Amino acid sequence: MGLKSKIILNSLFGAAGGFIGWTVIEVVLRGFFAVPMDEHQPGQIVVANAEFGVLAGIFIGGMLGAADGLWAQSKAMLGRTVVVGAVAGAVSGLLGLTVAQSVFDLFVRDTSKHTLGTFIMLVIGHAVAWTIVGGALGVAQGVIEFSAIRAKHGTIGGIIGGFIGGMSFDVVANILRVESLSRMVSLTLTGFTIGLMIGLIQDLLKQAWVVVLKGSNEGREIPIYKPVVSIGRDELADIPIYADRTVGPRHASIRRQNNRHALEDAGSALGTYVNGQRTSKQMLKDRDVIEIGSVKLLFREKATASRFAAPPELPLADEARIPVSSHICPFCGGVKDASGNCDCTVAAGPVSAQASAPTQVSPAPLPPGPAQIPSAPRTVAPGPVPSSGRLVATTGPHASMTFDLAAETSIGREAGRDVCLSSDMAASRRHARVVKEDQGFVLYDEGSSNGTFLNGARVTRAVLSPGDTITVGATELRFETA
Repeated sequence: MGLKSKIILNSLFGAAGGFIGWTVIEVVLRGFFAVPMDEHQPGQIVVANAEFGVLAGIFIGGMLGAADGLWAQSKAMLGRTVVVGAVAGAVSGLLGLTVAQSVFDLFVRDTSKHTLGTFIMLVIGHAVAWTIVGGALGVAQGVIEFSAIRAKHGTIGGIIGGFIGGMSFDVVANILRVESLSRMVSLTLTGFTIGLMIGLIQDLLKQAWVVVLKGSNEGREIPIYKPVVSIGRDELADIPIYADRTVGPRHASIRRQNNRHALEDAGSALGTYVNGQRTSKQMLKDRDVIEIGSVKLLFREKATASRFAAPPELPLADEARIPVSSHICPFCGGVKDASGNCDCTVAAGPVSAQASAPTQVSPAPLPPGPAQIPSAPRTVAPGPVPSSGRLVATTGPHASMTFDLAAETSIGREAGRDVCLSSDMAASRRHARVVKEDQGFVLYDEGSSNGTFLNGARVTRAVLSPGDTITVGATELRFETA
């Protein structure tokens, strides 16, 4: 979902909070627990307004917090946002309605006279009260993320929304002429405008954000407000990546530097890529593509949007993140033989006598090249059998990861494999295995679709020697001994 969807979500949840608040107020303050109130006793009016403000603020703030938590798709975040929003709403509702009543009492001595001046003061009083509530709820947006920038943007939006909603109370009351109904409409409208303006101002003033190009919730936009934004599988990560288990809990981060942003890898085994190149730290520019595991994020930044050309468009389909092995034909998907032929290679057929008649000179035979010599089983010189070994991924989605070899080690894309290549779409689910035998460590192909290669030659069984390179899908693994 884009940030426009977040604006709609904020608006609807704010309106729902206002309506729920009105329902509770009508039951608690005007229903079962109603206390006879003398309009000539200012103290009773102040208490009633304070109760109204607290309850309305709790539900509007709580529902706006719920919208934030649902947007983040985190249960832990949801609980925190609801509590912070409700507390901010309660405090600001108490303060706002109390201040507004004090201002009204200061300028209006006789409330029994329904004059234009009295009406204007009522409008101003409600506008002031809900401006305070809206501003406080905007501040709560930043408190949730510990972000001063988001608090500032939220405050601006909350003040505007609260002021518009607050002014509606007495206007609606004069139109509908039914006290309970007018409160319902006004409170719902106020919740709507506060939510709308908080979301709208945050969207208009954002300076940097990322868009999910590939992965869960494709198209979702995540604004960057904090000085340091974490990316990873942790539930409280600012940019969460839940679906890919190869991603670390805190895999990488985006740090704000002046008005620019830099991407830093957190020492992850899988690595972090920008525009297809692995990096440990890199200054980002608008439209850079960040790749973490199987997830692609498009970085957007207003500061560099017009100064740098956009990189080439990257495909968004679910293809392998790194190109498939050179041993696989990109057209038919078949495995190439030693001569480079595959299923779509056109075999040379017999040439007719008429076609060959003009050409009488036969070219001298060329000496056989390396590609023309049929591969033979490799002979391994006898030597001491290594007691232990390991595989080190040198290229591919799992580059730099190390796997210790056991008596039998399975390799494949399926979860539960000893060498799990879950991000390599060119690897089979059960691709190969390495078994410790009397000769040493022996590599076996498990009937994989794309084949298993040792030092560039396809094999079904081969004894490994230190330094050998095993190719599985798009991943290369170097065999090492202790």
